[in-house]
Formats: sequence, structure tokens, C-alpha cells
Amino acid sequence: MKKLLLLSILFFISYEIQAQEILFKVAYKPNLVYKQSMESTSKNTVTYLGPNELLKRLEEKNLENPKYTLSKNHIESTNSTGSLKNGKFPLTIKFEGDEKSIIPSGTTIYGHVVIDKTPELDSINAPKLDSLYRIDFLSSMQKVISQVSLPEQKIKLGESFVREMPISIPIGKFNFNLTNTITYTFKKIENNNAYFDITQIYAINSKNTDLSLKANGSGNGQIIYDIENTFYLLYELNSTINMHVSNEEMEFKVVSESSTKQTTNISK
Repeated sequence: MKKLLLLSILFFISYEIQAQEILFKVAYKPNLVYKQSMESTSKNTVTYLGPNELLKRLEEKNLENPKYTLSKNHIESTNSTGSLKNGKFPLTIKFEGDEKSIIPSGTTIYGHVVIDKTPELDSINAPKLDSLYRIDFLSSMQKVISQVSLPEQKIKLGESFVREMPISIPIGKFNFNLTNTITYTFKKIENNNAYFDITQIYAINSKNTDLSLKANGSGNGQIIYDIENTFYLLYELNSTINMHVSNEEMEFKVVSESSTKQTTNISK
């Protein structure tokens, strides 16, 4: 009787441990509709510090110092998948919005998904976009999809995984390269959804002989992941990057703050 009780206890302990482990992969599934909404805000503050001659010219021209720029975007889309055939299924992404939308309403991208592979975008129908811009937009969308795709892996409650992403920041005629180290930590399971905390650390990894750049930054956010449908329900991220740029002719600092919130509703 004691052995039976012990075996029962071990079984339930083993079951509980397994229940707190998931196979994490972000992938479309056939015959589903993904209604997505994304809000993004970007705020940049540039403060000129010198030399005095430059500060005087700015003052004479009544130019702001510091100078602030703010941009906000709202994007909505309906992503629909078709039936699985020969290991792949079609994907259609249709953007919706009004005349102020950054992506014209009705713009539609056609692609396909091979099981366990990153979606491939094949063509675009966008009468309101210039023909050259259509090609660039399709290429940019493919890059975005590839960048947000995370590697498939088993992960247990409390564990983390790390991803590094390169970032290029143009300043005048120069480009500076930073590395964004992102840590995803599996916090809990609730209602068949997995919750992850996100932390970010930015570090510069390039040098320029004409400009001196010091940069650092951090960020945080969260993911709500639908375990059954293998897709994000929420991806939220807030980050700040601080830069100090100088050479013999100028010196200024830049503070770049950004926030992104994407929600997805999945239905049949």
C-alpha cells in the first residue's frame, strides 16, 4: 500500500513538472484568421553641447536645442491561412485603416508557409503604393518576419533564453552598429497561455575614426503566448537608447525612446 501511494505521488509530481514545460515555437497554422493590431511610438531628443560657435548659430537661427521629434503609428491587418497541401499552405496579409495609415488600406501581401519554416512572401497588391516602393516594402516585411521569428525550443518554467540582434543607427553620413541582447524568461502558465518577461541590453560594437560614439540602452516588455495555436497574443516592448557623439566640429547627445504593442486575436 505504501509503495502504491509513493508511486502515485511520484506520478503526480512528474506530471506537474511536465505540465510546466512547453515547446515554444512561433508559427502560423492552417485555416486560421489572425487579426492583428500594432501601436508604436518613437520619441527622439537631440541636444547639441558644443562647440560654442555651433550653439551660437543655432540660437541665431532660432533652432530648438534640445530638439524633439515624435512619431506614432497604428497598423491593423488580417492575416489568413488556407488549407495544408503537400506540406505547405497559403498566407494572405491584408492591411486595414484610413487615409492617415502609414500602410494604405487594402494593401495585400500573398505568401506561403512550409511547415516548421519561416513564412515566405511572394507578391504584393498595392495600387496606392509606387511600384518601386512596393518591392522595397515586400522585402522589408520579409525581413521583419525573419527577425521576429524565434528558435523552436523546449523551455521550463523559470528558464530563460537569449537572442542577439544587430542594429544599425545612421547619424549623418555614418552608420553605427549596436548589439541588442534580448532575454526571454518563462514566468507562468495561465488559461493555456504562457507568459514571458523580456529584458534588453544595448551595447555598441563598432568604431569610427571620424566620430566618437558612446552608447548604451535597456528595455523591458512581455509576451503572452497561445500554447495551442503557437502564436503571440501580446508582444509588448519599451526601450531607451542613450548616445553621445562628438568630434572636433560638434558634440551632441541623443536619447531615443520607443514603445511597441502588438495584439493578436486568433479565430477559425
